[in-house]
Amino acid sequence: MAESTGSGKNARHHEREQNRASGETTQRMGFGASHTQEVSAPKLAHELRTRLAIIRGSVDNVRDGVFGELNNNQKRYLDIAAESVERMSELVEDLMASMAPGRAPMRIHREPSPVIDIVRTAVESAHSLAYKEGINILANFPKGSPVVLCDRVKIEQVLLNLFRNSIKFTSRGGAITVSVAEKDDCVEIKVSDTGVGIPQEKLDSLFEEKDPSVVRTADGGYRTSGLGLVIVKNILDAHNSRISVSSRIGKGTQVSFILPLAR
Repeated sequence: MAESTGSGKNARHHEREQNRASGETTQRMGFGASHTQEVSAPKLAHELRTRLAIIRGSVDNVRDGVFGELNNNQKRYLDIAAESVERMSELVEDLMASMAPGRAPMRIHREPSPVIDIVRTAVESAHSLAYKEGINILANFPKGSPVVLCDRVKIEQVLLNLFRNSIKFTSRGGAITVSVAEKDDCVEIKVSDTGVGIPQEKLDSLFEEKDPSVVRTADGGYRTSGLGLVIVKNILDAHNSRISVSSRIGKGTQVSFILPLAR
């Protein structure tokens, strides 16, 4: 709970200085506009790891039939949930590493991967959130099945973050379209939405790294903001990929990036 007095401000300032002196990275947590406190990155990582472990255990129990037999559709979506938990666990580790002083480079494991499979997995992962918000996700694929050289898990995370960002700024009844097209020795992946659009003066700083905010939610969890697009850029930078953005206010936004074809 934030203090409104001068002594409270001094106490928080003193605490921040102590954290800086000890080399501990901190992020600001808030609840509403007037309640803030500091939380260390290690504490945040511990919270995330604990919650992911609980989710993993629950999903595994259901998948193993502890609560009854499952039909094929239920099994399929539980498999998707389990894969998403594993992706998030890896992402937490990479995120904590990228926030640490003298940050380590992001780990990339490139291998030949069918790009259509990558996109389909990401679309399925975002489907429930899009459905809840009344938004359609459409996919346009080329003939054949281009194979790209990339870290499949990381690129799925790129697409999932782009979908989530589009969902956040697209009204009910809107649409998100992901398309794949071969261009010379590369494949271009494009995510377009019918959202509110981004002012031109904001486009250049859209993927800039900034101090993320960590918001304490009403259910006792954490919600990070300002991280999704930064993570997108970090992953694509590690792939030596270029990302481009175009947008029109009231018309929507289009984000595209390229990946090399596997030879």
